[in-house]
Amino acid sequence: TLVALVASAEWQREDGVVMKTSRILVDAGWMWETVNQACRESEFANIVMPAKGIGVQAKHTPFAERKTKPGERRGHHWLVKPTGQMRSQFYVMVDTNYWKSQVHIGFQTDPPSPGCLTLFKDRPERHRMLADHCNAETVVRVKANSNEVDEWCIKPAHPACWKTATIRR
Repeated sequence: TLVALVASAEWQREDGVVMKTSRILVDAGWMWETVNQACRESEFANIVMPAKGIGVQAKHTPFAERKTKPGERRGHHWLVKPTGQMRSQFYVMVDTNYWKSQVHIGFQTDPPSPGCLTLFKDRPERHRMLADHCNAETVVRVKANSNEVDEWCIKPAHPACWKTATIRR
Protein backbone atom coordinates (compact mmCIF):
# COMPACT_ATOMS: atom_id res chain seq x y z
CA THR A 1 0.00 0.00 0.00
CA LEU A 2 2.79 2.42 0.91
CA VAL A 3 4.73 1.64 -2.29
CA ALA A 4 1.63 2.32 -4.38
CA LEU A 5 1.00 5.59 -2.53
CA VAL A 6 4.58 6.84 -2.98
CA ALA A 7 4.90 5.54 -6.57
CA SER A 8 1.78 7.32 -7.79
CA ALA A 9 2.24 10.55 -5.83
CA GLU A 10 3.27 13.81 -7.44
CA TRP A 11 5.63 16.11 -5.57
CA GLN A 12 5.75 19.85 -6.16
CA ARG A 13 9.05 21.61 -5.66
CA GLU A 14 9.30 25.16 -4.34
CA ASP A 15 9.80 26.41 -7.91
CA GLY A 16 6.50 24.82 -8.96
CA VAL A 17 7.94 21.92 -10.96
CA VAL A 18 5.95 18.72 -10.43
CA MET A 19 7.97 15.53 -10.05
CA LYS A 20 7.10 11.85 -9.75
CA THR A 21 8.95 9.20 -7.80
CA SER A 22 11.62 7.60 -9.99
CA ARG A 23 13.00 4.98 -7.59
CA ILE A 24 11.82 3.34 -4.36
CA LEU A 25 14.25 1.36 -2.22
CA VAL A 26 12.93 -1.15 0.29
CA ASP A 27 15.21 -2.20 3.16
CA ALA A 28 15.81 -5.92 2.73
CA GLY A 29 18.35 -6.28 5.52
CA TRP A 30 16.32 -8.50 7.83
CA MET A 31 13.89 -10.20 5.40
CA TRP A 32 15.86 -10.57 2.17
CA GLU A 33 13.73 -13.24 0.45
CA THR A 34 10.40 -11.64 1.40
CA VAL A 35 11.41 -8.14 0.29
CA ASN A 36 13.08 -9.42 -2.87
CA GLN A 37 9.92 -11.30 -3.87
CA ALA A 38 7.66 -8.34 -3.02
CA CYS A 39 9.78 -5.99 -5.18
CA ARG A 40 9.80 -8.49 -8.05
CA GLU A 41 6.02 -8.98 -7.91
CA SER A 42 5.08 -5.34 -7.30
CA GLU A 43 2.95 -3.58 -9.85
CA PHE A 44 5.70 -0.92 -9.64
CA ALA A 45 8.57 -3.41 -10.14
CA ASN A 46 10.12 -1.05 -12.70
CA ILE A 47 10.96 1.47 -9.94
CA VAL A 48 11.05 -0.67 -6.75
CA MET A 49 14.32 -2.31 -5.69
CA PRO A 50 15.48 -4.12 -2.56
CA ALA A 51 18.29 -2.32 -0.71
CA LYS A 52 20.90 -3.56 1.71
CA GLY A 53 22.83 -1.13 3.87
CA ILE A 54 26.41 -1.91 4.78
CA GLY A 55 28.70 0.23 6.88
CA VAL A 56 31.84 0.61 4.75
CA GLN A 57 34.64 0.77 7.30
CA ALA A 58 38.04 2.41 6.93
CA LYS A 59 39.63 -1.04 6.50
CA HIS A 60 37.30 -1.78 3.54
CA THR A 61 37.70 -0.66 -0.05
CA PRO A 62 35.41 2.37 -0.64
CA PHE A 63 32.64 1.90 -3.23
CA ALA A 64 34.29 4.49 -5.49
CA GLU A 65 37.45 2.36 -5.71
CA ARG A 66 35.80 -1.03 -6.20
CA LYS A 67 35.93 -2.59 -9.64
CA THR A 68 32.47 -3.07 -11.04
CA LYS A 69 31.56 -6.45 -12.44
CA PRO A 70 29.31 -6.99 -15.48
CA GLY A 71 25.79 -5.82 -14.68
CA GLU A 72 26.84 -3.58 -11.79
CA ARG A 73 26.45 0.19 -11.64
CA ARG A 74 28.18 2.45 -9.15
CA GLY A 75 27.03 5.82 -7.86
CA HIS A 76 27.76 8.21 -5.02
CA HIS A 77 28.27 5.78 -2.09
CA TRP A 78 25.93 3.16 -3.57
CA LEU A 79 26.28 0.16 -5.84
CA VAL A 80 23.60 -1.59 -7.91
CA LYS A 81 24.23 -5.33 -8.22
CA PRO A 82 22.36 -8.27 -9.73
CA THR A 83 20.77 -10.53 -7.12
CA GLY A 84 22.34 -13.95 -6.72
CA GLN A 85 19.20 -15.82 -7.74
CA MET A 86 18.27 -13.89 -10.89
CA ARG A 87 20.65 -11.90 -13.03
CA SER A 88 17.69 -9.86 -14.31
CA GLN A 89 16.79 -8.51 -10.86
CA PHE A 90 18.97 -6.00 -9.06
CA TYR A 91 19.43 -4.66 -5.56
CA VAL A 92 21.19 -1.61 -4.17
CA MET A 93 24.04 -1.72 -1.65
CA VAL A 94 24.19 1.54 0.28
CA ASP A 95 27.12 2.78 2.38
CA THR A 96 25.23 3.50 5.60
CA ASN A 97 28.23 5.02 7.39
CA TYR A 98 28.53 7.71 4.72
CA TRP A 99 24.79 8.48 4.53
CA LYS A 100 24.33 8.59 8.32
CA SER A 101 27.09 11.20 8.44
CA GLN A 102 25.38 13.18 5.68
CA VAL A 103 22.10 13.23 7.63
CA HIS A 104 23.86 14.53 10.74
CA ILE A 105 25.76 17.16 8.72
CA GLY A 106 22.48 18.24 7.11
CA PHE A 107 20.81 18.77 10.49
CA GLN A 108 23.79 20.87 11.62
CA THR A 109 23.69 23.06 8.49
CA ASP A 110 21.78 26.35 8.84
CA PRO A 111 18.74 26.81 6.58
CA PRO A 112 18.47 27.74 3.79
CA SER A 113 22.06 26.73 3.03
CA PRO A 114 22.61 24.00 0.42
CA GLY A 115 22.61 20.57 2.04
CA CYS A 116 20.61 21.58 5.10
CA LEU A 117 17.96 19.20 6.39
CA THR A 118 14.88 20.47 8.15
CA LEU A 119 11.76 18.73 9.35
CA PHE A 120 8.33 19.99 8.46
CA LYS A 121 6.60 21.94 11.19
CA ASP A 122 4.29 19.55 12.96
CA ARG A 123 3.81 17.84 16.28
CA PRO A 124 7.20 16.69 17.67
CA GLU A 125 5.93 13.13 18.23
CA ARG A 126 5.68 12.76 14.43
CA HIS A 127 9.49 12.91 14.33
CA ARG A 128 10.15 10.64 17.32
CA MET A 129 11.19 7.57 15.29
CA LEU A 130 13.67 9.58 13.20
CA ALA A 131 15.04 11.24 16.33
CA ASP A 132 15.45 7.85 18.02
CA HIS A 133 17.29 6.48 14.99
CA CYS A 134 19.59 9.51 14.79
CA ASN A 135 20.42 9.22 18.49
CA ALA A 136 20.82 5.42 18.67
CA GLU A 137 24.40 5.48 17.43
CA THR A 138 27.62 7.32 18.03
CA VAL A 139 30.30 8.11 15.49
CA VAL A 140 34.02 7.40 15.58
CA ARG A 141 36.46 8.75 12.98
CA VAL A 142 38.64 5.79 11.93
CA LYS A 143 41.81 5.72 9.81
CA ALA A 144 43.10 2.59 8.09
CA ASN A 145 45.45 2.33 5.14
CA SER A 146 44.75 5.48 3.11
CA ASN A 147 41.08 5.64 4.14
CA GLU A 148 39.54 7.84 6.82
CA VAL A 149 35.82 7.38 7.45
CA ASP A 150 33.13 7.92 10.04
CA GLU A 151 32.10 4.58 11.51
CA TRP A 152 28.74 4.55 13.26
CA CYS A 153 28.33 2.23 16.24
CA ILE A 154 25.21 1.34 18.20
CA LYS A 155 25.30 2.85 21.68
CA PRO A 156 25.47 -0.13 24.05
CA ALA A 157 23.13 1.56 26.54
CA HIS A 158 20.44 2.41 23.96
CA PRO A 159 17.30 0.49 25.11
CA ALA A 160 16.14 -0.37 21.58
CA CYS A 161 19.52 -1.89 20.76
CA TRP A 162 20.47 -3.89 23.86
CA LYS A 163 20.10 -7.23 22.08
CA THR A 164 22.37 -6.28 19.18
CA ALA A 165 24.82 -3.94 20.89
CA THR A 166 28.53 -4.67 20.63
CA ILE A 167 31.35 -2.71 22.20
CA ARG A 168 34.18 -1.77 19.86
CA ARG A 169 37.73 -1.34 21.06
